[in-house]
Amino acid sequence: MIILFERPTLHFVERLYKLFFKSWTMDNTTYNQDVISPRYTNKEQKVIKTKEKLKEMLTFLQDYLPLANVHSNNFILHNIWDKYLSEDIRKELELMTDEAVLMLHNRMLQNQNDYIKAGQTKATNHADWIFSSKYLEAAPRTGNVRNLQDIPVFPVEWKHHSIDHFLKDASQNTLACSGLVSTLDDLLCMDRTPLVISNFMTPKKCHEVNIMSDVCSFISKNAGIDVVVDMGSGKGYLSTQLVYQHNLCVVAVDAQTVNTHGAQKRASLLGKQWDALVRQAEEEVVTGERKKKGKKYKKQMKKLAMIGNGDGEIIQNSDVHVSDEVLYDIQDLMNISDEKSSIFFCSENMGEISKAKNDKVGPLLKDETKRNKSEETGHKEIEDKHDCIVEENNAFNGIEDNKLTDMKNCNLPDQLSDLSLNNLHHPTEDSMSCDKQSDSKSSGNHSNIHKHGKEHLSDNKMEDLHLYESENSKKDKLSRLYHPVTVYVDDSLDITELVKQTGADSGEGTLMLTGLHTCGSLGSSLQNMFINSSRTKVLCYVSCCYHLMNEEFIKAPFIDGHEEEKPGFPMSLFLREQEVGLGRAARNFASQTINRPTSELKAKSYPRSLLQKILYDITGHVDDGWKGLRKLDQKCKDMYQYVQKAFEKLKLPTDKITPEFVSEYVERYKEEEKKLAIFLQIKSLLAPCIEAIVLLDRYLHLLEQDCTTDVKLAQMFDPVISPRCHAIVAYKE
Repeated sequence: MIILFERPTLHFVERLYKLFFKSWTMDNTTYNQDVISPRYTNKEQKVIKTKEKLKEMLTFLQDYLPLANVHSNNFILHNIWDKYLSEDIRKELELMTDEAVLMLHNRMLQNQNDYIKAGQTKATNHADWIFSSKYLEAAPRTGNVRNLQDIPVFPVEWKHHSIDHFLKDASQNTLACSGLVSTLDDLLCMDRTPLVISNFMTPKKCHEVNIMSDVCSFISKNAGIDVVVDMGSGKGYLSTQLVYQHNLCVVAVDAQTVNTHGAQKRASLLGKQWDALVRQAEEEVVTGERKKKGKKYKKQMKKLAMIGNGDGEIIQNSDVHVSDEVLYDIQDLMNISDEKSSIFFCSENMGEISKAKNDKVGPLLKDETKRNKSEETGHKEIEDKHDCIVEENNAFNGIEDNKLTDMKNCNLPDQLSDLSLNNLHHPTEDSMSCDKQSDSKSSGNHSNIHKHGKEHLSDNKMEDLHLYESENSKKDKLSRLYHPVTVYVDDSLDITELVKQTGADSGEGTLMLTGLHTCGSLGSSLQNMFINSSRTKVLCYVSCCYHLMNEEFIKAPFIDGHEEEKPGFPMSLFLREQEVGLGRAARNFASQTINRPTSELKAKSYPRSLLQKILYDITGHVDDGWKGLRKLDQKCKDMYQYVQKAFEKLKLPTDKITPEFVSEYVERYKEEEKKLAIFLQIKSLLAPCIEAIVLLDRYLHLLEQDCTTDVKLAQMFDPVISPRCHAIVAYKE
């Protein structure tokens, strides 16, 4: 009886030991965070995990900061290959084929996948961890600010003795292996069947805008947001998508007046085309492809339009030629698909068009051409005055700008109403008049359309004829929901007052801050505005251009005109206490991606590196003030022409620059080109780690705030399409 009791007791104790203590030993100081998680709230767990991952990443990176900050321009001049790579690493790289070097990125991605599948998302417990970098310590200091520009060469002390060992550690110190990144499904909490509105944007921008707009719409509607503020809106890609597709009230903020102007014009054009774009997107979801209109359909549309245009051309007074731009405007405004348009082009109606061509279309086009010329003159005068007003007020009135932009097509509803169906061959006097009278006639024209349309169209098809009403509703929607404004954004901006001044809100509603690829310190400014504004309840943004923000403990090498700008790194109290620094060159390199495959081992910066050596040998120094050489080599046919133009641009004597002189340098350092390409491949393996540190610092900064209820770091986009793919989302009560 005693034996039977003791055996299960020992077994039970062994299981307890394995469960609670085996994962936490004093020898390797590792712990399983799942064991301690019940003691903390969800937010506190995230803080602990984030701090531990930052410790891991900085411990890995701190010895390689010299490698991350070295500039490829100095590769030949400072003999970077020998001084920044260990002997073991150099020998291994020299034995590798070009294909093997190009596969380093794929090997790193495979290591990440293996690490994630194995469930190895544990963190290391550094109880007494201190950030320490010999590279930063060697830099001259002014107070607590270090100047890295005064360290020309600082050899790297490699901790890894093989490429495999280096790849393994580099792979694990990334966001993908941090265990902190949410998925897109975690943000949306729903099945998503996206409508890909692809026109007016590049494929990359289309991918980003469609996903970002869906996320912002879902979050804002669930949080009861009244106004979405799009910071750094640029050309208004995200803003207009939120307005037209999701019916959200948006204040679009950008620092450049030209961007605000362009965004407003784009929004006006998009409003005219939106219904057709949505129809095409829906068609693609159902059929898997977008049908293009054939020549026959376009020819029929031209005949139906029967309008003159500055780009159109009249041939033999019988056929009407309209530019593609106007044709598409007509087609999209009518909202007619191939199937629905067949009623307009039945043999009976086409016969009436053909019969009426000679005696009706000629006078119509003659008067129409005269009227278009007068309208163009008046339109230009009004547009010039409008631009002056816009420059003075630095703001837009959406509906007025739409009227000006659409003036060329303002007569379209009247003509279509008079030329449609049974009245198609009876153009009336009203159809010749200018749109100045269109408001008074619109109800009559539409009743005319409905009257004749009932004989031919079903109720669903009749909806496609509400052209003028639909166009007016687009203009009203744009003026009511879209509020572009030009203002420079920093931490001191009162976001509540800005929204109130635009008229988007009375000052009592809730706000959401968003930004698609917020450049430089704009991302950190968004976080501070989110924290400081009591009315702002949600933050959702994607960062980019990390090299354009300032660091608190590293001196900025360039003055960008905003030297009073608040530092954007580090933001978290945890890293600020450690006085963590990265360096501008390292942050610049963080924008490199390992997800896009390359097919050729080539160093594009090699000509500039060779030029740097020639400049030093002739002048005896390298001047940081030498500017204007970027991409100059791409405009030259050979190295000699490149060196010649570079010396002329820098206003240096060119008497020593001869073809023979340059050819000698090319021959002497021809082996350095491949070495530079290999070196850049190795250096790029650090990029994901650097980006992870910047984003986790911002993530932790929001978690440290008492006002935040939850913070998420999510992979929003496909990293192959959009390398800067991670979004930070934060919520407040």
